[in-house]
Formats: sequence, C-alpha cells, structure tokens
Amino acid sequence: MQPDATYALRTFSTTTTNIVTDHTGLVAAAIDLYFRETAFWQFSRGTRLGNLRRLIRQYGRTQDRVFPTGTFFKNGNPPYGTDVNFPVTSDENPNPKFHGCIDRNA
Repeated sequence: MQPDATYALRTFSTTTTNIVTDHTGLVAAAIDLYFRETAFWQFSRGTRLGNLRRLIRQYGRTQDRVFPTGTFFKNGNPPYGTDVNFPVTSDENPNPKFHGCIDRNA
C-alpha cells in the first residue's frame, strides 16, 4: 500500500527541516552557486568583471578567492596582476561629463 501525496510531502518537509539548521552555510553556498551559474551564462560577453568586483565589495570575498592568482598558463607564464578593474583610457578625456574614477578598488 502506497502512502498518499500529502503524507509523503509532510514527511519530506519535516525531514528536510530537521536536516537544515544552520543557514549561514546555505547562504554562502547559494551566493557561490548564483555567481557560478551567472559566469556560465555570461561567458565571453565581457560582463563578468562587475560580478567579480561585486563578490569582493558586497559579499566580503577576498581578492585571491575571486580573481585568479599565480602564473598564467600561456606566453611564458607571466604572473597575474593585482588590478581588479580596467583603467579608463584617454579616449574619455574629450567627454565633458567624465571627471575621473572615484574609486579604483574592487
């Protein structure tokens, strides 16, 4: 004899409620999953830098956990740099509304 759907759902919800008691790990895992999936969706579109900086600035990740470190795998293995954003080029100088960057940090 099979239990009805209401009984199965009630049993499942009480079981999962008992298992999940610490939400801090779940929030960090959910943030990691969100940004990982976003990275796959935005691959090669040039919009990932903002998400990487947001992980540092708003979610408290450290720069070495977000950006690559060590040596690059091509071109004679130069080391990765420490910049977390692109510098503004001199092409913006003629723009009268551009007054420079406020913050070059993440």
